Amino acid sequence: MTTPSPPGLLHTKRSTLNVTTTGTSSSSSWLIPVTSRVTFQPEIFSRKDPHSYFVIQKIRHKGFEKLYEEDSAAKVNPDHADKLRRILARLDAASSPQDMDLPGYRLHKLKGKYENHWAVEVSRNWRVVFRFEGGHATDVDFVDYH
Repeated sequence: MTTPSPPGLLHTKRSTLNVTTTGTSSSSSWLIPVTSRVTFQPEIFSRKDPHSYFVIQKIRHKGFEKLYEEDSAAKVNPDHADKLRRILARLDAASSPQDMDLPGYRLHKLKGKYENHWAVEVSRNWRVVFRFEGGHATDVDFVDYH
């Protein structure tokens, strides 16, 4: 299975990266770094298509969605931004709630209003709440539900 890209890499309209590769010349055995520009066109992927690259299908919190799609932490608490990025990357790679059971995340199943949802801890009362449908995370939210 291919390792997913970090949030923000394929989620913008168009991204350009400089990629350095090494190759050999037929006349020499020296390794020569070659820099080329690679342009991604992620519009071929859609979070609405259940067979797409994206595992996270729906994000409710607008600031959290902006962090996921554009890597912009402007609408989330700056103290939470790094951990939220790690959680998003893990959710994007996960195919079940158990994939989120990592030290420090305190994965737990919810009941009541959030029945059939799972949560991981960000800090104090703040949690990332989500559920899985068909191997995809959906209804992802960033909440203070206490």
